[in-house]
Amino acid sequence: MSVKTVDHRGVGLDSKQPGIRTDEATVSPPPYARYHDKVLVSWFAIFYKAIPEAVGLAGIKYAFNPAEVRTRRLFWLFLVLSAMGVTGYQLIDRSFYFASNPKSVDISVDYDKEKDFPSVAICNYNSFRAEMVIGTRFGDFLEELSLDPSNINMTAYQPALGVLQNMTGLFVNMSHTLESTLVLGSWGQESLTAANFTLRVTDWGVCFVFNDESNGLPKLTLRAAGRRYSLRLTLDAQQFDYFFEPKGRGSAGFQVVLYDYGTEPSIEDSGFGIAPGEMTLAAVDVIEYTNLPPPHGQCGEKVLKYYDYYGHTECYNECSEDFIRGECGCKTLAMKGVDRECTAWEFFNCTAPVYYYFLDNAEELCDCPPACSRRTYSASVSHVEYPSTFWTQPLSAFYNLDSTYFKENVCGLTVFFKDKTVQRIRQRKVYDFFSLLCDIGGSLGLWLGGSILTLFEIVDAIGHSAYVYSRTQPQQKNKTPVHR
Repeated sequence: MSVKTVDHRGVGLDSKQPGIRTDEATVSPPPYARYHDKVLVSWFAIFYKAIPEAVGLAGIKYAFNPAEVRTRRLFWLFLVLSAMGVTGYQLIDRSFYFASNPKSVDISVDYDKEKDFPSVAICNYNSFRAEMVIGTRFGDFLEELSLDPSNINMTAYQPALGVLQNMTGLFVNMSHTLESTLVLGSWGQESLTAANFTLRVTDWGVCFVFNDESNGLPKLTLRAAGRRYSLRLTLDAQQFDYFFEPKGRGSAGFQVVLYDYGTEPSIEDSGFGIAPGEMTLAAVDVIEYTNLPPPHGQCGEKVLKYYDYYGHTECYNECSEDFIRGECGCKTLAMKGVDRECTAWEFFNCTAPVYYYFLDNAEELCDCPPACSRRTYSASVSHVEYPSTFWTQPLSAFYNLDSTYFKENVCGLTVFFKDKTVQRIRQRKVYDFFSLLCDIGGSLGLWLGGSILTLFEIVDAIGHSAYVYSRTQPQQKNKTPVHR
């Protein structure tokens, strides 16, 4: 049996020449092994000769095969490079899209068998009753503060305000009472009394809350919608007992806020007003939000000192309280913590101006991202005259009051669910890392007939060529080149 040797081009060699032994057949040498005993021009030469076998791309075996006709090689090289260009563009485009952390908003309207009824905060527009402050230095101070705030002499009132030790208690003792405010109340078919409400001091002042967690009563739910299943209240604003308002509120009636049970209300920045002489109908829609944290969204959570859960309002309240404590050294208006209560002097001379400064700089002072999940109650409000002309006389006789009293003081409020639906708004990730890989693989397969592994083959070919080149370099200095 004759023995032949072939070089890497398949050309027969004398058996004395280096090559690969075969038995009457031409066998391709293993990748890279053929270069160990030859003079290598450069690393690129190794890579160029090895790439047809090392990388599994369609057409590459024609583009990089020296034995092919030049025209055919150029044609396939053009096709391969064009496909690589299109693939590279798509890979860059998809990578930038992935880096932008895209998201979508999914809005659904679901029918729930049972819905949580909101907490309802009711706050009179007047903070201090006239009968409690008229004839006192505190009353004189409120009058001058309201009529001529820029020229008021604060020092002159310091002794009188300094003895009023507890500002929170001052608001509670001098505000309108629930017993005088609540005329009639019902929840569905059940009558309500003052025991069904909780007195709370908020950023607005004194408020009365129905369905409050701190009341100790269970959370209220409804299985039906409509005005037959509602909260109905008749309220007395008591305008005859109004006095100068330190916050400059010149309106009459009540501020009403609907908020999620077990959370903190923000009275100043939300809600709607109800006026004397009107019945206000509030048809409530429930909206639930689910947001994404960074990098896709902006929501977040943090541990709060005074609350067992995270909410944007709770975080904002805590931040403002800490800022006021740091500036004034006391707490006021039902602030959390064990610090001493501010006196009336500290409230008007320190906490009030400090709080206004805080409002102007809250974004810089507080790190309070939106909560990742929250529930809101949106009310569609309408008004009708109350009581009607026909009912004014019977009601006046029943309560032994002048007929004009109802028009000037009495408000009606009805809160009910518009329907049994809950609108849920969810942020979702549109494009994750797995989707990016699928697009990369699809682009490689469409234009180059490859896959994700093809990328690793290219990297492996580059790395291994460099390795072979580095191993053969020392040998080239001591060997005589083989000439054909």
